Amino acid sequence: RDWLDPNNSGLSQLSSFCPNSAPQIPFDAGISLSGSSKEVYCSSYVPVSFNLLNTGLNDLNEALIDVYLDNSLVLQHSWLGSLGAGNNVAVSLPSSIYVSDSGLHEIILTVSEINNQPDTNIANNSTSLSFSSYPNSSLISINLELDCWGSEISWEIADDLTGNILWSVPENTYGDSNNGELINESVCLSDGCYDFNIYDSYGDGMFGSQYNSCNV
Repeated sequence: RDWLDPNNSGLSQLSSFCPNSAPQIPFDAGISLSGSSKEVYCSSYVPVSFNLLNTGLNDLNEALIDVYLDNSLVLQHSWLGSLGAGNNVAVSLPSSIYVSDSGLHEIILTVSEINNQPDTNIANNSTSLSFSSYPNSSLISINLELDCWGSEISWEIADDLTGNILWSVPENTYGDSNNGELINESVCLSDGCYDFNIYDSYGDGMFGSQYNSCNV
């Protein structure tokens, strides 16, 4: 119709535009954590693995990854390779990140350069890992078999000599389930003696099968 081409340009097709799609740029890299990351480390050394993604149009041959521990730059890792558009590669840092203090920490990974130029798309070039580190300790696994009312359960680990509570999980941390639930918790403890105390707020213990509504 005339109103589609008022200048009689002869154009018969317009390029489409999708408002919900992000335009691709020539060079762009994304980064995400790999599935091997943990929440608790009983060591001063934390290994870091991640996935590097090519979200641009052209091949990636080089990427510079900045590694921050608690907002301080501790390492710059240079990746070299050949990564085609739309592909990703698993990368592990050659050395673990040293963490000297016990407690909660955060590692942030940022792609700062790709193919010797800045990564201008900052929307996808950072990822972070929050974790607790306890140097010079051993990993202890706690396995709990809950009945149908797991929300009633809480527990704590206390130093046998001082009574100080080192680890605890409050009531309403776990959910309720008709089939019960198997829970695995990981804690870090140094050599010594400890008291493990577990509580049921209703007062009947983890013996749900005494009631007709639960068979665990």
